[in-house]
Amino acid sequence: MKINNAILAIFILYMFSINTYADSEKDALIHKMLTQVDLAIEKKDANTVAKYLDDNIHIVMNLTMSGQTQLLEFTKDEYMKTLKDGWAVTEEYTYTRDKVHIEYIGNGNKAVVTATVYELSVVAGRPMAALSQEKMLVEFRNNEPIVVNLTANTDVRM
Repeated sequence: MKINNAILAIFILYMFSINTYADSEKDALIHKMLTQVDLAIEKKDANTVAKYLDDNIHIVMNLTMSGQTQLLEFTKDEYMKTLKDGWAVTEEYTYTRDKVHIEYIGNGNKAVVTATVYELSVVAGRPMAALSQEKMLVEFRNNEPIVVNLTANTDVRM
């Protein structure tokens, strides 16, 4: 009986370590994707950003500015155009992401990723600061992460 319990305990620990290793591999892939997206945004490289967004992505932004909140919804093409148009009038742009949290759902092939994003820039000669709380749904396809849904609550100050 004691041998069976020892074997069972070893098996459980082994299975737990496999899941932990798999999650850590996926964590690394998600962090790599986020780093590449963040660098692309900093460099105003829309093609690299687009590479990590599903063609059918649904993007929702709750934008608060001067006490007024506006709900904005984008398709991938609309979002990419908005990024490019915004970058065209932005100077001294910096972009930082932190407080990243990853939670796997379903069979572990999807993850909910939350983060805080800070943006500083000058628009039309005026300093602008934006603080966003982002939540994205990431799916793994061919062992590569892709964002299928993005929601951001953004507070802009000028």
